[in-house]
Amino acid sequence: MSTDPYAAPSADLGANDAIIPTSIWTAKGRLGILSYFAQSLLTALVLIIIAVAIMFVVGLVFGGGDIETMMTSGGEGPAGIAMAVTLIPLYLAMLWTGICFIIKRLHDRNHTGWWSLIFLIPLINLLLFLYIALFRGNKHSNRFGAPRPTKGWEKVVGVIGLIVMVGSMIATVAMFGAAMFGMGGGGLDAMMQGG
Repeated sequence: MSTDPYAAPSADLGANDAIIPTSIWTAKGRLGILSYFAQSLLTALVLIIIAVAIMFVVGLVFGGGDIETMMTSGGEGPAGIAMAVTLIPLYLAMLWTGICFIIKRLHDRNHTGWWSLIFLIPLINLLLFLYIALFRGNKHSNRFGAPRPTKGWEKVVGVIGLIVMVGSMIATVAMFGAAMFGMGGGGLDAMMQGG
């Protein structure tokens, strides 16, 4: 530290080099691209397995045991109420973890988590998703901490998640294109009417 009163102030720029420990339940810290896809895919798979197990148990408890019948009946009666009571908290958990993952990806790009509200705007949300999915985070520390190293399992599962995402986008476009431009005739009207 200088004793010169006219010297420029100095700051320890390396003070924020600590990696902030992250959890799937908090929005603190940073996530790289592959970590984002790996944690999102794994969390979604676990919550989907739990949801299917809940639907199976509710089907067994309330008779019938036929999930297809319960799903096509519109969830009426006690089985529908039991399914709603058990699945709504699961859906909220999936929503919360998804928001936390998006905020951590934005932190990796040195943006505040408030930018995640853009996901509420139709079509613009696709641009934000492409932004957080394709652009790497800051290589050095930013106001949200040091970059978090991607673990080995996150690299493998993250690549699988990217392949699944790209494959599902291609399949969606292909199915929509087939329904619109032939392959069974009728175009969009037939697709909307289910035939």
